[in-house]
Amino acid sequence: MSVFDLVDINGIVYSYLGYKDQLNFLSTSKQIYMSSKSFRYLRLGFVSSEEFYNVNSFRDRMLSLINHSNIQMSLKFNKKSIFQRIDQIGMSILGSVHTLTFDNCSDIVDVSSLGSIHTLILRECENIVDVTALSNVHKMVLFECPRITDISGLRSVHTLNVGECPGIVDVSALGSVYSLCFDSCHGIVDVSALESVHTLSFLSCDGVVDVSALRSVHKLTFFGCYGIVDVSALGYVHTLTLCNCGIVDVSALGTVHTLTLDCCSGIVDVSALGSVHTLSFNRCGGLVDVSALGSVYCLRFQYCCNIVDVTALCTVHTLTLVECRRIIDITALGSVHTLTLNDCRNIIDVSALCTVHTLSIHNCRGIVDVSALGTVHTLTLTRCPRIIDRSVLKSVKILRFD
Repeated sequence: MSVFDLVDINGIVYSYLGYKDQLNFLSTSKQIYMSSKSFRYLRLGFVSSEEFYNVNSFRDRMLSLINHSNIQMSLKFNKKSIFQRIDQIGMSILGSVHTLTFDNCSDIVDVSSLGSIHTLILRECENIVDVTALSNVHKMVLFECPRITDISGLRSVHTLNVGECPGIVDVSALGSVYSLCFDSCHGIVDVSALESVHTLSFLSCDGVVDVSALRSVHKLTFFGCYGIVDVSALGYVHTLTLCNCGIVDVSALGTVHTLTLDCCSGIVDVSALGSVHTLSFNRCGGLVDVSALGSVYCLRFQYCCNIVDVTALCTVHTLTLVECRRIIDITALGSVHTLTLNDCRNIIDVSALCTVHTLSIHNCRGIVDVSALGTVHTLTLTRCPRIIDRSVLKSVKILRFD
């Protein structure tokens, strides 16, 4: 008798005790036949194939894919104990798999035959050193692979995510990568060669300080990079996100199209940001005066606890206020096209909002009377327990409430 300890096909988990040589799994018209000899863990997620394949496991827990030249599938090997000799799987057979993941597979050393795979994920593979042959992989993730130091051969990869790889220091060869993300790569200091990358993210890379060369990046994110103080060169970045950075002066960012400032408590003066198209503040406790932001098209304040006066925001097209509990008077916001009030518990009077086109009110427990809102086109009221009489809202074209 044979056992499948765990089989996960297209997200559906099966646990079976097999009494025949072959088990048949049917899932959304895809048929998978497997013979069950000593196979402990297999995850299959088909990408685009409607074909019918055989997946056979053999003695010593080695894997062979029949009809592998036509297979479009996702395959994941997880944990060291899955295969007794995972280094003998036959890596060349896996070269035709669409998405391949090695997770905590210390026996994997040579990945040179995997250069034709579309998506390759190497996570906690402590003995992989050489990735130069993987230049044709479309999307690659390297996470906690401590022996990888040279990634210059990955310059042709379209999307590259690198996390917690302490040996990676030199990224000068990656300027032609389309989308590039570094997470907790503390050895990276010089990023001047990455000016042509389209989408670039640094998460907790505390060695990155000088970002002046990144002015041409289209979409740029810094999260937890406390050494970054000067962003004066980034005014022409299209989409810029700054989170948990040591930034105080944002006067040069007025020409950014989409700007997100998150947990930047040192920012006080935002008078230069009136021309930003989409502007978001989250947990910026130093922010008080927002009078210069009336020309912003889409504006969001979340957990900005010191903002009181929003009268100058009457010309904003789309305005979102979340957990801004010192805001009480919103009588000037009747000309805002789309307005969201979320957990603003000190707001009581909403009578001036009758001319707002789309209004969403969530968890604003001070609001009782909504009789003036019958002329709003689209109205959403959720978790507002003191609003009882909704009969006055019959003329609202689109009404949603809980």
